[in-house]
Amino acid sequence: RQVAPGGGDGFAADVDAVGSCSVLGVDLCPDVSGTLTVDDIALYAVMMVSAAEGSVEVSLKDFEMGVTGIALNLSGLGSLLDPILNGIVGIFEQQVEAALASQLQGLLPDVIAELFAAFQLDENLEIPGLVEGSEATTINLTTTYQALDLAPAGITMLFDARASSTKKVVHDPLGSIGRGSCAGPEAEPFTLSTDEEVSVAISDDLLNQLLFAVWWGGALNLTLDEAVLGDLSGELDGYGISEPTIELDFFLAPMLSDCNGEKVLRLGLGDLYIQAQFKMLGQPLTMGIFATVAGDASLSLVQSDSGQMEFGLTVEAISLFDYEIVSITEGFEELIPIVEELLAGELLADSLASIAGQSLGGLALPEIDLGGIVPGVAPGTSLAIVPVSLERFFGFTELAAELN
Repeated sequence: RQVAPGGGDGFAADVDAVGSCSVLGVDLCPDVSGTLTVDDIALYAVMMVSAAEGSVEVSLKDFEMGVTGIALNLSGLGSLLDPILNGIVGIFEQQVEAALASQLQGLLPDVIAELFAAFQLDENLEIPGLVEGSEATTINLTTTYQALDLAPAGITMLFDARASSTKKVVHDPLGSIGRGSCAGPEAEPFTLSTDEEVSVAISDDLLNQLLFAVWWGGALNLTLDEAVLGDLSGELDGYGISEPTIELDFFLAPMLSDCNGEKVLRLGLGDLYIQAQFKMLGQPLTMGIFATVAGDASLSLVQSDSGQMEFGLTVEAISLFDYEIVSITEGFEELIPIVEELLAGELLADSLASIAGQSLGGLALPEIDLGGIVPGVAPGTSLAIVPVSLERFFGFTELAAELN
């Protein structure tokens, strides 16, 4: 009825024996049940696998199977027949092989298809609020097969990926920026390493989609008050500035790129609008500033609180800060030179130093639940891709990982 892992190295199948011997209309031979065990199953088949646009198809051809060590064990009164049945069960070896082959031929393609399909993602990633009091942002990450190649050296899976979130910004850009022809016509295409147990490559376009989704979901629309500014707020007191509130409005999403001639990964923030409200010498003041910021960035593996290795982004150093004061409360125009002096002095240096070295992490590779895919596997059994190292290439980040 069902092929399942046996108690030893072989396999076992439940069987039903239907008794039929009537005396004076009375059935004296009851039906019994038991287990058919097989010590070893030798299976050979050519597996044809294809995947595209999210659909995985598997078929078998040249299917051959042989069994050895067949034994039948019936329960109850049926156990009295075991010696007799096991003496002749070899006669039915071909029938047993045919029954098991029918089971496996029907089972294996679906199991293999579901296993490969499980590598496609449809995950919701929770990005915690960046400052105290800000809301978390949910990003949906989906992948669908672009190609699937099975070869003696290993399996290569190529995916199209998409990151999205619920819109919470008022701006309407066309979308995240792609690399396009950044590499130039003479650049060699990226080749995934085959030296590791598992290699995972993530394109910079996907990283920028993730950053876009973080911004699109409102995670960067921050309000910084005295509690959040901390020591920086105390430094402002020396300039007669109190009760500061700073609102950040990114007109565009942050962007990662190594298309700069040096192939150095950099993070850029363009068209950042800063509205600052504070009191200066007791007088309420509102000022609007547009700023552009750029700095070197790095990608690394960071350990989460649960001990899981995650993908993290770190701003290493700020190399560019340009700004323009575009508005100020009427009647306070003469304060613009003072404010510019503040921005160009220690206040700016301290602010940028606090940004440099900060990491934004939290992207982990999901686990695949095998319990719901492979019959006989215990519920909760999962297949995890555990990153062990990370290396940057032009336009790509590659993770070396292990299966666990």
